[in-house]
Amino acid sequence: MTAHRFHTPDLHLGILDLSPNEAHHANAVMRLKPGDAVELFDGKGAIAVGILQAAGKRGASVEVTEIQRVERPNSNPLVLAMAIPKSPRQSFLFEKCTELGVDAIWPITFDRSVVKTSASGVAKWERTIIEAGKQCRTAYLPEILSPLRFKEAVGTHRDDATHVVCDPSASTSIADPIRALDSGRSCVVWIGPEGGMTDHETEQLASRGAVMAKLGGNILRIETAAIAVAAAFALFAKSTD
Repeated sequence: MTAHRFHTPDLHLGILDLSPNEAHHANAVMRLKPGDAVELFDGKGAIAVGILQAAGKRGASVEVTEIQRVERPNSNPLVLAMAIPKSPRQSFLFEKCTELGVDAIWPITFDRSVVKTSASGVAKWERTIIEAGKQCRTAYLPEILSPLRFKEAVGTHRDDATHVVCDPSASTSIADPIRALDSGRSCVVWIGPEGGMTDHETEQLASRGAVMAKLGGNILRIETAAIAVAAAFALFAKSTD
């Protein structure tokens, strides 16, 4: 039987306490007992096995007996610099990005964005990511980068990364710039809001060397585009094997 899985940001050998949320999940939801085997992960590549030592209203603790490091599945970190969809579709977006191995999500407010990012929203997204990571048993969780307006974000353009703009009118497929990535080089993929990026925003990115690429012939929702990019990356990026 697969051990129940819990997230903790700091893994070490010996006794460690689970967070209140994870302790509640172990006690009230899973109804685990002292002596039960569990698996822990930090979302940064470390996975541990341990034994539940205490479980009750005051919390839960685990004795960690073994920790192993897991290498990332591909050598090109993927950052999605993207507009955020409306609330009903946000959990789906962050869940699927976690399952597909996105390295970071960078919430961007474009000129035509409808959704504005808040601290409470980020906290909710982080909880969704953790739950998705537990379910899909990944060793890595996406990092949510500090939200920025487009004009601020474009000013932080990284020369050590390849930038790709999702554009349905482009002649190049998203697979082409992904396949062309050198091993170890990051890729920042820009996904605009439902109304699309303005011409000025697209020109700003193009002037800094961004590549225009399409995800197919149809106009996609934000979360659909993100999933398509992440799936293409999983298929075409260079493996670390």
